[in-house]
Amino acid sequence: MILNIEAAERLNNFKLTEDNVEDYIVLANAVFKENRKLHKPTEVPKKFDSPLDAKMWRREEIRRCIQGHNGLCGKMYFYINYVYIKNISGGFIKPEYRVCDHAWFELIESTRPKGKNKGKGIICVKRRRAGFSWKAAADALHDAMFTKGAEIGMDSKSEMDSQHLFKKCKQIYDRVPEFMRVPVDGGQTKESMYFARKSKDEHGNNILKGNLSELFCLAPTDSAYEGRMMTKWVSDEGGKKPNLLTMWGYTEDCLMQESERLGQFICFGTSGDVDSSAKGLKEFWYKNDAYEFIRFFMAGWMGTSVDKHGNDNIRKEVERILKKRRRKLEMGASDYWDYIQKYPLTPAEAFLAKEGTGVGHVRNIKEQMDELLRNPSKPRKGRFRWGGSGEPKVVFEPVEVPDDGGYVTLYQNPIPEFEYASGSDPIDHDYVQGGSDASIYIMNRPKGLNNPPVICMSYTGRPNRADTFYEQSAMALIYYNDTKCLIERNRNGMIKWFEMNGYLHLLKNEPIPKGTLKRNFIPKLGVMKTTANGMELERCINDYTTEYCSHIQEIELLEEFFKYGDENTDRAIAFGWTLYSLEDDLIMKRDSTSRKNLSPKFGIKRINGKVVRYNGK
Repeated sequence: MILNIEAAERLNNFKLTEDNVEDYIVLANAVFKENRKLHKPTEVPKKFDSPLDAKMWRREEIRRCIQGHNGLCGKMYFYINYVYIKNISGGFIKPEYRVCDHAWFELIESTRPKGKNKGKGIICVKRRRAGFSWKAAADALHDAMFTKGAEIGMDSKSEMDSQHLFKKCKQIYDRVPEFMRVPVDGGQTKESMYFARKSKDEHGNNILKGNLSELFCLAPTDSAYEGRMMTKWVSDEGGKKPNLLTMWGYTEDCLMQESERLGQFICFGTSGDVDSSAKGLKEFWYKNDAYEFIRFFMAGWMGTSVDKHGNDNIRKEVERILKKRRRKLEMGASDYWDYIQKYPLTPAEAFLAKEGTGVGHVRNIKEQMDELLRNPSKPRKGRFRWGGSGEPKVVFEPVEVPDDGGYVTLYQNPIPEFEYASGSDPIDHDYVQGGSDASIYIMNRPKGLNNPPVICMSYTGRPNRADTFYEQSAMALIYYNDTKCLIERNRNGMIKWFEMNGYLHLLKNEPIPKGTLKRNFIPKLGVMKTTANGMELERCINDYTTEYCSHIQEIELLEEFFKYGDENTDRAIAFGWTLYSLEDDLIMKRDSTSRKNLSPKFGIKRINGKVVRYNGK
């Protein structure tokens, strides 16, 4: 194969920085085998010496489209010789030979029932405007035309987009030479093509002849393909399908022959499509081994500038992309992130996107999400309970199945000599449909410059009774050395519960706002989410994700940073109040130390009528 899958996987996991660009280029050069052949389009002879010559030539062309020729696989030969795609300036043109396209079609061929990767799906993350919908249409039409009894289903992010993708199959078919067309007299609509010819048998009965293949598109509903036996499923715009995993659950059986998967699955998504709808695409990408998928990443340098043999000018394109990125960043251009998504150099960059209003350092958050998807954290999950005779006051018990209130998540056990900070975004009422969750975080205070504050415990959920959350929170605070919690008091039900149950000592007063004279500030329990306090909360999250984002081990929290301001983001708010409380504790401690240092280290007394200074107080 022209694709070196091992080198491609190393590129998929490469972490690009300004310091290792040369290493990246070396690795990128190993992804595709260099092509040294000229692949010019086949010219259809204007005139043949005899009808037999014409028949033999046409038969040979069909054979090449199926079996390949001159180093090209059948699909690639068909693509560069008999496929016409829309030109951006108008009309239709033949695609030029590209090594990256050759590798793509070879990979598809290898996953067919007789290929060396039979039964494996293909998950592709690609740069924008890479022409993959045309490649998908050409691939699907090729199977329908040259495979007997094929059943190929296609879909995109909506019913209309599915029909638009299918329309490209028709546009290619309409421009295929007459001698190569398989009749579609069996039926043709805007959603399907049935490759068969109407005929009659010896008794005059109506029958269908031909390869009896069907090519169709459907809306991307959960059970769109349920009950079918399919040779191929093409899923376009996988990053914009919130139900992609559910669709796979229904459709995988359609690709099975008894206990073996023989039908092909090809899913591709565009870089940047990583909002809440892209969970399926990301899971397929990061857990490809579990799903038995092969990954194909279409980097920003692929197919954009090639030599006469179709090989990519990798160094030239990588340096051009990086140079333009630096220029956009220095200029403060608003489309900096958009440019990275258009021309990503690694899959991690392809998954970069800023959705909604958001809060935090976008790149660091995305990179940490990428890291956690590769190497998930393994915290303990369970519930707190009051200790019995001979036990500590509070005990943590692992729980396999969560109750209605969800899990308490422990990342670090409490250390007796450590101090901790906490923040909470509570609830006031028992469970209501559509209500927001309650959330609380506990973080340790740093011990020295090399020990940043990290999350030790989190609990986010919506139990049937609000008291359940309050009690779990109280036990968590006691468990972590009687930590004081900064509660958002826009809802005061939690404060009242703590007061009634004798736990007010576990609640913290609101930090003194900046610019406020201490003598004019009347402390109250909890913090109001005013405009000023909200800005401080956001600043704390921005600062933490800039400096310590790699220490956040909770992917759900990272995801909420991007939804902040648009949706209920209870985790992000509780985490922000924890940081706000933590910062206030450090300021108070520093002020106390500062006052102590300013105190005089000597005393004054009168001796023999004279004022004399002496060491000590």
